[in-house]
Amino acid sequence: MKGMKKHTAAVCLIVFVLTSGLITGCAQEQMNFNIQKDGTCTYGIKTLILKSVYDALTSGGNGSLEEMFGEGYEVGMETISGQQYYSFSRTIGFNSTSELQKFMTEDDVYRSKISEGVKDTSLYEDQEAPFSSAEITSDRFIATIDTGSEPTDISQIEKEMKEAGVSDYNDFIARTNLTILVLVTLPEVITESNGINSGKTVTWNLDALPDDGRFIAVTGNNPIISGDKVRPKVTGVKNKGYYNKPVTVNVSDNVSVPSIALDGKRYNAAAFKVSNEGSHTVLATDANKNITKVVFTIDTKKPIVKGVKNQKTYKKKVSLKFSDNTGIKSVRINGKKSSTKKVTLKKKQKYTVKVTDKAGNTTTVKFRIKKK
Repeated sequence: MKGMKKHTAAVCLIVFVLTSGLITGCAQEQMNFNIQKDGTCTYGIKTLILKSVYDALTSGGNGSLEEMFGEGYEVGMETISGQQYYSFSRTIGFNSTSELQKFMTEDDVYRSKISEGVKDTSLYEDQEAPFSSAEITSDRFIATIDTGSEPTDISQIEKEMKEAGVSDYNDFIARTNLTILVLVTLPEVITESNGINSGKTVTWNLDALPDDGRFIAVTGNNPIISGDKVRPKVTGVKNKGYYNKPVTVNVSDNVSVPSIALDGKRYNAAAFKVSNEGSHTVLATDANKNITKVVFTIDTKKPIVKGVKNQKTYKKKVSLKFSDNTGIKSVRINGKKSSTKKVTLKKKQKYTVKVTDKAGNTTTVKFRIKKK
């Protein structure tokens, strides 16, 4: 979704409308790919803006929203569920699927094509191609949106969800009533996809976009999904692993991973940063229901040593006890391994006790026992 949100002026408008707090249910964006049997194809983009919102944003000499879209967009009116919307739409044609692939994935080609016939090309100079990869023929459409280089920060999303009073990310998105649709039409009936099939067309909407950003639609006897037996791959953390700092989790698959859950919640991301303390579970399910489960723990707290204090001197034996919220991995006293639960020391000398937990956090205590 992140990659899709950066490539059109239409989406800039949607973000502006939502963050301005004017109204929800005010915007819809549609991306439509139509592939013909001879290889020619079209890319269509349409954005709908609630008329009342449009009027509010353009009142008082604030200019026209057409300026945000630039030249080349057709402006019209549509009525949906009794409400009037302004529509901004544009269709771009291509002579071959290879041309469309380059348009979708190469920034220079994208900017050049989308600004054709436009007087002020500066309106498009900062736009980027929406997809990182694409494989398109008359019988298949496989493309991955560009999600950017930064992983999703789960803590930030959780903060925004809390402020919105929701516990589920899709509910969080649904509250905006923002609709984003991606439609792909192929020459023949689509037999496999990770979206919603309807004859020759497959549709994905905002709350059902594949979490790894990969769109798949094929026709005929091309069992890309049903023949897949490979489970998703989770990197950045290991199963039953312990970590003493935030981690970045990456989920990938040889086909597609529509659903990735962290601690039972979906965040529509395949790369995400986890920083909250405690045990976490990643559950990745690919398009053919192959599942990978990884459980890991983040622990940044140091082990506790009871019975002595750092840099103190004692005139009698001491009994040490060790504890940690995830478990003690090792205890070394003057460099030698010792019990990880408790130990009694009597010998008159200097001691250095180093305690390490399973996550690698370390507590070091130095003290001395001397004669009375």
